[in-house]
Amino acid sequence: MQVRVAHELPNRIRLELSELPPGPALAQRIEHAARSLPGVKSASFRLRTQSLVVHHDGRRDGLLAALERLEPPALPPSASPEKDELRELRDDLVRSALRALVGQALTGLPKAALSLYGSLPFLLKGLRSLEAKRLDADLLDAAAIGVSLRMGDHKTGSVITLLLKLGDYIRLRTELRARRDLTSILARDEREVWVRRNGVEVRVDNHEVKVGELVVLRQGSVVPVDGVVVSGRATVDQSSMTGESLPVLKRKGTTVYEGTTLVEGQLEVEAQRVGDETRISKIVRLIEQGEEQKAASQHRAAKLADRLVPYVLSAAGLTKVATGDSGRAASVLLVDYSCALKLCVPISIKTCMMEALRGGVLIRGGKYLEALADADTFVFDKTGTLTEAKPKVVGVVPVNGYDRLALLRDAACVEEHFPHPVAAAIVREAAQEGLGHAEENHGEVKYLVGHGIVSEVRGKRFVVGSRRFLVQNQVSLAGENEVLHGEGNTVVYVGADGCLAGAFLVEDPLREEAPEVLSALKAMGAARTVLLTGDGAANARRVAKAGFDEVHAEVSPEDKAEVVRELKRRGCRVAMVGDGINDAPALSVADVGISFQHGADLARETADVLILRPDLRCLPHAVRLARLAKARVEQNFRYIVSINSVLIASAFLGGTPPALSALLHNLTTVYTSLRSLRPYLPAKHRPTGAQPGGTVACTFGSA
Repeated sequence: MQVRVAHELPNRIRLELSELPPGPALAQRIEHAARSLPGVKSASFRLRTQSLVVHHDGRRDGLLAALERLEPPALPPSASPEKDELRELRDDLVRSALRALVGQALTGLPKAALSLYGSLPFLLKGLRSLEAKRLDADLLDAAAIGVSLRMGDHKTGSVITLLLKLGDYIRLRTELRARRDLTSILARDEREVWVRRNGVEVRVDNHEVKVGELVVLRQGSVVPVDGVVVSGRATVDQSSMTGESLPVLKRKGTTVYEGTTLVEGQLEVEAQRVGDETRISKIVRLIEQGEEQKAASQHRAAKLADRLVPYVLSAAGLTKVATGDSGRAASVLLVDYSCALKLCVPISIKTCMMEALRGGVLIRGGKYLEALADADTFVFDKTGTLTEAKPKVVGVVPVNGYDRLALLRDAACVEEHFPHPVAAAIVREAAQEGLGHAEENHGEVKYLVGHGIVSEVRGKRFVVGSRRFLVQNQVSLAGENEVLHGEGNTVVYVGADGCLAGAFLVEDPLREEAPEVLSALKAMGAARTVLLTGDGAANARRVAKAGFDEVHAEVSPEDKAEVVRELKRRGCRVAMVGDGINDAPALSVADVGISFQHGADLARETADVLILRPDLRCLPHAVRLARLAKARVEQNFRYIVSINSVLIASAFLGGTPPALSALLHNLTTVYTSLRSLRPYLPAKHRPTGAQPGGTVACTFGSA
C-alpha cells in the first residue's frame, strides 16, 4: 500500500492511498488497522476518494512508514471498530471504578501509587498537549488531576479520573447513537441470505454475495444486492428507494435494489452490484463524505472552544492567587467549554441531516444545511421541477406547406437523440401514430444543451428548438401561425433549410403540489420566488400563476446562471432548484443547489441537496428542518456557555469541590448532547407514511 500526504494540520493528517489490497469491507479493515497503530486517536477512510484521515497524538515520526507497511486484516462480518472502542472504554471504566473502591481501603504510598496509575493516561495526554504547545481540554484535565495529587487528595484524583472516563464513555455512546446504522434509515439488514451455487441453495452471510451470483428471495425477504430478476414474479415494496406507496410487480428483466422488501411471491436475482457499490451504500457514502463539509457553526464552535481554554487556565490561576485554595483552582480547571461545544454542534447537524433523509432529502454536508437555512430567494427551473416531467404533444402545426406526418416523423428522427422530456414526448407521439423513423437518413446530430438540435434530414438542414434558437440559426419565421402563441403550452419550433416548417404544442402539467410548496416557502419567510424557463413568455405566465414573484422566460443555461449571479449581487441568498443538464451552471453558482434523484446525472452531481422522492413538498420540509437545526445550534451555544460559566463561578466561590465540578461538567455535556439528538419536528408535522427503517414520500404540516 502506497501512502502520500495530501494535507496536514497539527495532530491531523489526510493521506491518499494507492495499491490497496483486495477483499471485502476494505474501508472497515483499513480503519481498524490504522486505529491499532501507536499514537493514532482516530482514523476515517473514504473509499471513493481513497483517502485516510488520521488524528494522532503529535508523534508523527514513523506513522507514515507504519501505514505503508499496514496489511488490513480480514474482519469477521460482525466486527465493528466503533463498538470495539466503546467496549474498551467500558472495560477501562469498570477497572477505574474497581481501583477507586480498592483505593478507599488503602492508605499512604499504596493509595498514592494506585491513584497515580489510574490518572497516568490523562497526565500523559496533558504533557503531550503541553509539548505540542496546545492549550486544550486535555491540558485542563491533566492540570486539575495534577493539582489534586499534589495536594495529597488522592481520593479526589481517583474520582476525577473515574468521572472523566465516564464522560468519555457516555460521549462516545452519544456519538454512536447519532450515526449508528445510517443504512437502517434506508433498509432493514438481514445477516444471512440464500444463494444458488452449483444448482444448490446455500445460506451465506450477506457480505459474501458476489457479483453474478443468483440470490433467492421469498416473501418477506429484504433484497441484499442491486440486481436483475432472472426468474419468478413478486411484488416488491420499494418505498425506501422511490417513495412509491404501493408495491411494484417485478418479473424477469426488471431491476431490484438493496433494502427493498418482497411483499409477496418469489424471485431469483442476479447480483450486479454488491457491498459498497449498491445504491444504498452510495447514499451512505454521500452522508459520510458530507460530514467533512462542516458548517460554519461547527468551525465557530471549535474555534470558540479553543479560544476559551486560556481563559479557563487564567481563571484557575486567579482563583489560586485570590483564594490560596488549590482545590478551588482544580474545580475551575475541570470546567471546560470545548467538550460540549465540539460535540453538540455536529450532533445537532447530523441529527437534522438524518431526519431530512427520512423525509426524502439528502443534504450533502453541514455547510449546505446552513446555506439552506439561510436561503431567502428560491429559484426554480420549470420542466421536470415544477412540472410532472411527463409532457405530451397536444398539437402538431405544419406551416409553409410542410406535411404534418412528415414534420412529426422528421422531428422524431432527430429528437430521439435529445435527452429531454419534451423530446421524448415528440418521439412517443410519432410512435403512437405508427410513424417509423428508425431507418431515416440524417446527418450528425448536434445537441446544444438548453437550446435545441441541429442536424440534416434527407438533405435538408433541420433545426429543432425554441423560437430564439431558430432565430439564432438564421431560420426565417415567415408564416408563423397565431396558434403557436396560444396560452399554456410549450412550443417547439422546427426549421428546414432556413424556413419555418412548423411547430409542436406540448403540454407539461404543473405539479399538483407546486402552489402549496411556494406558499409554504413564503410562509417561512422566503423574500422572493423566481421562475426560470427556456419556454416562451405565454407558457411562463401560465406557470407563474402558481405564485412566483419574478419570471424569466426564454433563458439559456448561461442566462440562468447569470440570473442567479445577479440575485447574489443584490444581496440575496439563493437556493436554485433544477433537474436538467441545462440547470447545472445555475446549480453550481447558487448558494445551495437542489436537484432530484430522477434528474440528469450532471444536475445530481452538481447539487448540494438531493430530493430523493418525486414530490416537491420535500423541499419546504427540508428548509424547515434546516432552520430548526440552526436555531438549536444557537441555543446550544447559549446553554453551554451560560451553564459552564456558572460552574466556573461556583468553583471560584468554593461551592463545588473538584469531584462535583467534574461530575456537573460531564452531566452538562451529556445533557446537551442528548438534547441535540431529539427529533426536530413533532410527530404530527413529520412526513407521513413511514415504513420501519425506511424513507417516505413527503407531506408536511405547518410549523
